[in-house]
Amino acid sequence: MLQVSKLAVVVLGLCGTTLPVLAQDAAPAPETQSDAELSLADLLEPVGDPAAAEPEPAAAPAASPAEGDTGLAEILPTIPVAEQAAPTPELKEAPVSRSIEEIVVTATKREMSARDIPVSINAKSGEALEKMGARDIQDYIATVPGITLQEGTNGDAGGRKITVRGVGPSEVNGFSGNQTVGQFIGDIPMTDPYSNYMTPDLDPFDLQTVEILKGPQGTYFGASALNGAIRYVPNKPQLGEWGFRGFAEGISLTNGGTGSAYAAAVNAPIGETLALRATGVIQDAPGYTDNLQRDKEDADSRSKWSGRGGLRWQPNDRADINLMYLKQESEKDDILDVDNTNGELTNNARPGPSSIETGFDLASIDARYEFDDWGTVVWQSSLQNKSVFSQLDTTLFTGSMGIPNFRTYGTTDIEGTTHELRLVSPSGGDWSWIVGAFFQDYEANIYTDVYLPGTALPIPSLPLLGRIVGPRGLSYAIITSNAQARETSVYGELTRRLGESWELTVGARAYKTRVAGTYVAEGLLGILSPDAEVDLRDQGVSPKLSLSYRPTDEFMAYATVARGFQFGGINTSTSGLPFDNPLTGPVVPPSFESSSLWSREIGIRMDWFDRTLRTDIAVYDLDWSDAQFVEMNDNILIDTTYVSNVGKVRSQGVEASLTYLPPVDGLTLNVSAGYSRARTAATYIAQNDTEVPSGTDMPNAPRWQTATTLSYSSLFGPWLAGGSVTHTYSSRAFDTITHDHEIFDYQAYSLGLSLARPDWSGAPSLAFGVTNLTDERGVVGRSSSTGVSGLTGNETPSYVFIRPRAFTLRLSFEFE
Repeated sequence: MLQVSKLAVVVLGLCGTTLPVLAQDAAPAPETQSDAELSLADLLEPVGDPAAAEPEPAAAPAASPAEGDTGLAEILPTIPVAEQAAPTPELKEAPVSRSIEEIVVTATKREMSARDIPVSINAKSGEALEKMGARDIQDYIATVPGITLQEGTNGDAGGRKITVRGVGPSEVNGFSGNQTVGQFIGDIPMTDPYSNYMTPDLDPFDLQTVEILKGPQGTYFGASALNGAIRYVPNKPQLGEWGFRGFAEGISLTNGGTGSAYAAAVNAPIGETLALRATGVIQDAPGYTDNLQRDKEDADSRSKWSGRGGLRWQPNDRADINLMYLKQESEKDDILDVDNTNGELTNNARPGPSSIETGFDLASIDARYEFDDWGTVVWQSSLQNKSVFSQLDTTLFTGSMGIPNFRTYGTTDIEGTTHELRLVSPSGGDWSWIVGAFFQDYEANIYTDVYLPGTALPIPSLPLLGRIVGPRGLSYAIITSNAQARETSVYGELTRRLGESWELTVGARAYKTRVAGTYVAEGLLGILSPDAEVDLRDQGVSPKLSLSYRPTDEFMAYATVARGFQFGGINTSTSGLPFDNPLTGPVVPPSFESSSLWSREIGIRMDWFDRTLRTDIAVYDLDWSDAQFVEMNDNILIDTTYVSNVGKVRSQGVEASLTYLPPVDGLTLNVSAGYSRARTAATYIAQNDTEVPSGTDMPNAPRWQTATTLSYSSLFGPWLAGGSVTHTYSSRAFDTITHDHEIFDYQAYSLGLSLARPDWSGAPSLAFGVTNLTDERGVVGRSSSTGVSGLTGNETPSYVFIRPRAFTLRLSFEFE
């Protein structure tokens, strides 16, 4: 494994570089120079945003956006092959002409520049994310103001909560409510319709783009996107092109372990009409939390691998058929939490191991046929499976009683299918439109057993005793539940160009949803709880209206009003007796209703000085009705957590960003900031008799967020080198709606250096990075276990800190 000292020696011996690399312009040259010099000149052609492109060796002509481009900002220069090449003058004589380029996205289910979409969208190319050293969503989410990620102790096994503009799922006692931001692979929803059992988190390697949309996306994405969407868009196979690329990376954590990551992708044509693309990533993420009771250092290490294969067939110029299969598995040795607030990365409250295994696979087909006059027909179908298997130490569950090695055994198995048919009009006319129909079917089977090890009976037990002593021992609660969700909807959007500068867009989604499920509880507490069966149905229309004004290519103003909606669900916590009593507390509702959100947004986008300065600003106002909150009742046996519909939420704020290419060759500045005030809009009384007054700040919703990156790159002879530094800041927020504890309120710095030889075979590039440069201990997650609080009266908190200072060294290569 790589040690910090070795990493430093390697990098300090090299010229400084940057993760985002910017190429320069070069003018035609005298005829006396060589083909090698021509290649260097072509590499100096402008390629746009330094965060999105890096010069590479000789390449085949770039694919059109329809074949998977992310826009000019992501396209590498093409080196033409000619009988007589035009040489290049000296670099110092070359005129410089740089501009900020666009990224083409498919967030509106048609290819458009992100600058032309009248809604807040942050799009990053997979290549740009690779260059900044991102391995998962935690590595780049902090650079997007207006969105936060509260990390849970279980990580991607249902622990993460994403909040956009102050609207997100709440949590009590480690139990999380419905997600409000959908996560998609292409157009396929991967977020659980209700609750949060597992969150896919793709490595950015060989992704086309990662697109973060803020605000309701109900028209295009239905119940999976109440107030935002995160889309992972994989690269498609490219016809007629051979390519192979990959990287090897080492990582070392301060006061933590060491790890590695490896990835490779190959694109292979099969004849003239077929192409195959295969991608694989292996990660061994080091741990940094020590379990003192087990005397185990860096106990929370994790391994993850994923593989993706795609087959593309274009039998003619009109038809395009893509098949994809993706599989990912992850194993975690221990829970990622500490039991103190003094910054020590230790836990002294878990005497037993807590292992978690997650996995999912996805198979999909995307078939398109383009007609001459009336557009393109698109058919998409998918089948997905997700699973979670956990064996957790639950000593914290018993509070100050501290029954050692109390454990929880859990399994979750999920299967879902989606089908979508849509018709998309041709681009470029005064009218454009899209109409579609969507169907989603989802089923989850959940089994949880909270038990005391070593108490299993050696012989079959009596029927009544069998409900208390399960297969693993004396059980506090055995919960078996089945949850089903279904959405059937039709949607459409119509855009009309009004004159030369105005566009009006009207859209809507008509939907029907159904949530059904069963709940059966056994064990010491479970036998007091009645079985439950739930069947909830909902229907409605989510409209959208947008007006945009664009008198020039450098200016755009827009106003958008849109509605999003969210699934209801079944409460899978132990319910207690069906009447209010001191033993099991107030009655827990077996289900909760869906919620809806209205958003009003006004934005201005401007380019200045030949597109070397870009400024964007957006102002928004949100109303969340029938908001879903996690609540907790107070009783003698256990503090039961569940979801209910309570009150209203109002969120208002402003977001701004600036990108500047100063008159210093290779220098780029990116600054973004957001201010949000998300508050309750009505007073309500929680089940534990806590009053939450109107105007209370929402959980996981910091008021201020900023992100700043300064980068520089230049050619030093044949070497391409540079550097970058990034600063992010988040103001304080609260972990729950009752403001039990503060979270966030930290800043972090990251540093990047890289060195590349684009003229060598394989275009090798060496990158060095340091994240959390000052080794900050920012709290990004908090939960507590009050356990049987009626008997103990205490809670045991657990915290999750941002990853400590990390050093990475990565060697990348690409052959074309």
